[in-house]
Amino acid sequence: PPNTQRQFDLGSQAQQNEQSMQLQVCDLDGTDARAMYKTVGLDLLSYKKIQMDIHAEQMGNSPILAKNMDMSVFIRMGNDFEENYYEYEVPLTFIDPNSTLPVDETARREVIWDANNRMDFNYEDVFAGVKSKRNSAILDGVNGVSNVERYKSTDGKNNVYVIGSPSMANVTTIMIGVRNNNPVGDLRCAEIWVNELRLSEFDKTGGWATTASINMKLADFGNISLGGGYSTPGWGGINQKVSERQRETIRNIDATGNFELGKFIPEKIGITLPMYLSYNQVRKDKQYNPLDTDIQLDKLEDGAYKTRLNKISPDLQTSKSINFSNIKKLAKGRKKKRIYDVENLNATFAYSENKKQDINTEYNNVMNYKGALNYNFKTKLKAVQPFKRTPIVKRIERKKLANYAEKEKEIREQIKAARKEKGSSKKISILQKDLKTLKTEKIAYRKRISKIKRSPYLKLYRDFNFFYMPSQLSFKTDMSRMFSENKIRNVSDAALLIEPTFNKNWYFNRNYKVKFDLTKAIKLDYSAQNNALIDEPF
Repeated sequence: PPNTQRQFDLGSQAQQNEQSMQLQVCDLDGTDARAMYKTVGLDLLSYKKIQMDIHAEQMGNSPILAKNMDMSVFIRMGNDFEENYYEYEVPLTFIDPNSTLPVDETARREVIWDANNRMDFNYEDVFAGVKSKRNSAILDGVNGVSNVERYKSTDGKNNVYVIGSPSMANVTTIMIGVRNNNPVGDLRCAEIWVNELRLSEFDKTGGWATTASINMKLADFGNISLGGGYSTPGWGGINQKVSERQRETIRNIDATGNFELGKFIPEKIGITLPMYLSYNQVRKDKQYNPLDTDIQLDKLEDGAYKTRLNKISPDLQTSKSINFSNIKKLAKGRKKKRIYDVENLNATFAYSENKKQDINTEYNNVMNYKGALNYNFKTKLKAVQPFKRTPIVKRIERKKLANYAEKEKEIREQIKAARKEKGSSKKISILQKDLKTLKTEKIAYRKRISKIKRSPYLKLYRDFNFFYMPSQLSFKTDMSRMFSENKIRNVSDAALLIEPTFNKNWYFNRNYKVKFDLTKAIKLDYSAQNNALIDEPF
């Protein structure tokens, strides 16, 4: 075709053969059509024009005047072939079989590929325009106009049709065919060539984006972070295709704050009260009508329908939360932990809210509440070993040694008294001998007792130990409640009653833990968990 350059094959150093799709029909009845189709998956919103070159000539043994053929070529694009599609129809100009083709190659190409047959239209205006006109007629209550009937419009000498709700953003089928526009019974034979079905004039509109952020530190009291962003349709990365670029205006706001409210409480009390706040909102204003995804919102006619769409089409998501985490009293100037200390307690409370709405959702609100109270006592204890120094044996030893001491004292007093008597040397000698014997028995007894203390038979007695209280006591309880409500938006023309749906969950969880070392070797660990579901009436 004219304005088409054949590809050059570097291997063979020759131009590649240009081939067209050929449609041959014979005895095609009036009002009937034949076509070829292909399933695809295309998003064509980033382009503006569809172009295709067409050649038409008669076929068969009964030639008819070229001007009386009354046939056309059409292209059908959409989600299917019968209920959701656009159709563009071009009346054919047939080449005169008796004419002589020009010698000049360029002129010959122009005759064969008649410019009157060329399909060249801005589908962004033509297809979206005919669907908008059809939708406006439906809203105005025009008789005979509906989504389930073919709606006809014109684009100069060409015809345009729409049925259902096709979209150029999601083209799954393409059909190219030939139609006999004569009355029933008026048969036609023809050969049609179609070539270079192509898209042109892609959307060169660029987008822009900006972000900003602020971080503030408020000494030791807290910090605040603020952020925001804005981007427009057409914004995208260098590595993105045209069809992958943004098709919506996005605004986002983000604010967070961390504060230590315990700074407002006297330091000697020692209360820590951290608070976290957050707020986030993302709004996406669509460039295209979400209900007709190939019609731009700003090109709709002003009226109630456009006003309603501008109100319900944005995607809006807002979330906010407040959190008091790990509220507790700090230990001040006391090292020893006691089981009844208030410092063993800590509490948490959190609330979050998330709200969403879009073209299909009137509202979707989710609220979460959470509260927790924890008690934890943990200490390091020394084991009590009452028999480590063998007290019973020591008691017996002390009693026996006391007897030895008493006897020794008694003998010494007797020796002292005997020395005052005359002729008592023999008596004194006997008493001194008894004293020496007593000391020897005492030393032998001590050695015997010392050996008994170290005896392996008393090891169990000596090593006996116990702990008088648990090393850890822990109790954790938390409640979490979720409440959500959701309502689907009625975007149809029917008077539907849509009731909102609700979802509620309320959990109450408790955890208990005790660690009690009965002895150094015998340890007791006890833990229990209790999960409860609180049933709320609707």
